[in-house]
Amino acid sequence: MAVSVARIVRRWVGEKEEADQGLLRSWFFSGGTWRNRSKPKSFVRVVVEAGKRSTTDPEFWGLHYQQVDSDPKTRRFWYTDIGLHAVVDNELVFTMRVSHALQHDFIGIAPPVPTASSPRLIRYLFDSHRWTVHSGGTVLTRNPVAITLGKGESLANSIFDPKRTLPIVYVNGDYDSGEFPIKADVLQLLLLGNAVVCWSGYSQELAEELEYFLPGDYRCGYRMIRVFMPEANKEKAWDFKRHRFFTKTDIHELSAASVVDAVVAALARRARIRDTQTVASIGDIEDRVRELRLQNLRAEGASSPELIKLQEEEIGRLIAENKAANQLLEETDAINHRLEFDVESLKANLQNLKASKAGSESVTPEDRESLAKVLSLPKSAAKPLHCIRALAIIYPDRIRLLSSAVSSAEDSASFQFVQQLWELLWKLAADYHPLLANGGTGDTVARNVFGKNSYSAKESESVESSPRLLKYRKFVDGDKTRTMLRHLKIGVKDSKAETIRVHFDWDSDEKKIVIGHCGPHLPLS
Repeated sequence: MAVSVARIVRRWVGEKEEADQGLLRSWFFSGGTWRNRSKPKSFVRVVVEAGKRSTTDPEFWGLHYQQVDSDPKTRRFWYTDIGLHAVVDNELVFTMRVSHALQHDFIGIAPPVPTASSPRLIRYLFDSHRWTVHSGGTVLTRNPVAITLGKGESLANSIFDPKRTLPIVYVNGDYDSGEFPIKADVLQLLLLGNAVVCWSGYSQELAEELEYFLPGDYRCGYRMIRVFMPEANKEKAWDFKRHRFFTKTDIHELSAASVVDAVVAALARRARIRDTQTVASIGDIEDRVRELRLQNLRAEGASSPELIKLQEEEIGRLIAENKAANQLLEETDAINHRLEFDVESLKANLQNLKASKAGSESVTPEDRESLAKVLSLPKSAAKPLHCIRALAIIYPDRIRLLSSAVSSAEDSASFQFVQQLWELLWKLAADYHPLLANGGTGDTVARNVFGKNSYSAKESESVESSPRLLKYRKFVDGDKTRTMLRHLKIGVKDSKAETIRVHFDWDSDEKKIVIGHCGPHLPLS
């Protein structure tokens, strides 16, 4: 059975690499390495251990595949690790981990993070008629599970099943391009192998049935999406990590695409605790081979150079593994704290915005679009204009835009590194404004906030001494003109796609940062 799955894996790799005949040889099933002659940095390595079976039908089979991104400009590598464990004749445990990283010698502005989705290989495995796919005791299919009248109790039992290993994503509502633009079948394909998508249309009888079986804090209203993580406990409804939801209003304000991207990305990167007997990579198989050899040598009772060498390798491996695990924990904690802070700050400011807008002017469609796009970065097609609009909406008491800022942002619609721009603008309002309001105006203060390469307090001497060049840094603000030499900066090329400047000034009367320019580099000569 492992060989049958390995054939499908080989087909998938071959499609990506447009491989020569070397990839089709028998080494792919017995172990070996292949390198793409036209793309030497792309390679495949296979490790096999017969275990309790045979070399032609092994118990363990693992693959590591390094692939160069299809867009060479990104300087990104993709890494796929696959592990197969033939538990019994008709049962195989399959694990797959996909990751990516920039080339180690890359220096520059990082490209956007790729959109998460289920690899095509997973679809191939689901399409095969030679087996059924399970997760725990749940049979998985390519199609979302329809929740109809009479299935409410079954859904509730699945949600609170302590043995459940995959998240359940419940989409309550028929697709409607205007009212509820969420397609459950598309969401299931994006999450294939990572979650079970359930779906239901409108039914008053079903709503009453679910109301009976599901506690109030776990219900999913009509035209709403709810994610139930494993280990959901009806006695702990306050445990928000176990169930999250998006209402109809959320979907409209953030956009359906943003909500889908957020769900898929979150579930794609979630950490899982796996069985220690499962193999997830060629490293796991190599560790297993080493451990078995150590056990045999120790059983012989005599010390040998081979035993000493293996023990030293084992100690080194454990030290490296522990160091990597600690580093990953630190990085994950830092990311989580930052995300939680940003999300809570956005929610608080959005609530303040809604309160301040109530009874007066309403949020415009352009405002909603800008907020939706920046809230879904880096997945969205946000532009500099969306960023400055969103910033002014979230921080109306700290940021004021001049018309020149809007027009210059429109001129930089092709700018590529919008995620980095948004992070700088966020620091401008969230971190730098309070320092200015408290009298901090020095260059050191700004560099502590933005970093030495992202902020300049002034222009070059040649620019400041030239009335003609200085004129480009003067911006009309009502009945006055502001000279803005302070600016944030990304990039150095003469390119609207890769370079942008944000010129701003401090209004001491209003206690606001006034942005006069968010666009291409202003003339230097």
